[in-house]
Amino acid sequence: MKKETWVLVANGSLAKIFKIEKNSVLTEVTEIAHPESRQKEGDLVSSRPGRTFGSMGDGVRHAYERPHTQKNTELHIFAKSLSEYLEAARTKGDYAKLYIAANPQFLGILRQSLSSNTHQLIAGEVDKDMTHLTSAEILAHIHK
Repeated sequence: MKKETWVLVANGSLAKIFKIEKNSVLTEVTEIAHPESRQKEGDLVSSRPGRTFGSMGDGVRHAYERPHTQKNTELHIFAKSLSEYLEAARTKGDYAKLYIAANPQFLGILRQSLSSNTHQLIAGEVDKDMTHLTSAEILAHIHK
């Protein structure tokens, strides 16, 4: 089993996975994009919401509100695919410790998607989108 430490930096549409080298340098393992999460809600849904009459019997029609947006669904799909990637890598023994940095909303969704075995390998979390930062800046936030 490798004793590597991985760092996942993600937002709702992009994830980068790095490994920490012995000389405290980040080397990118992979980059995973989910462009559907960046699209506008209207571009993700093929039709307008249905119409319904008001519940008070006033005869006024209202647009039906969807309980969950398609954009939120796309965030969950992306989190699930990332968790499956991390689980497969964990099973192969590719890493022994994991740091996660993601914007607060996506971090919460990602936490729910991770397996309990992957949860056990999390050494730290940062609730910030760091996908745009350099390797050195990411390491500075991880090692605080």
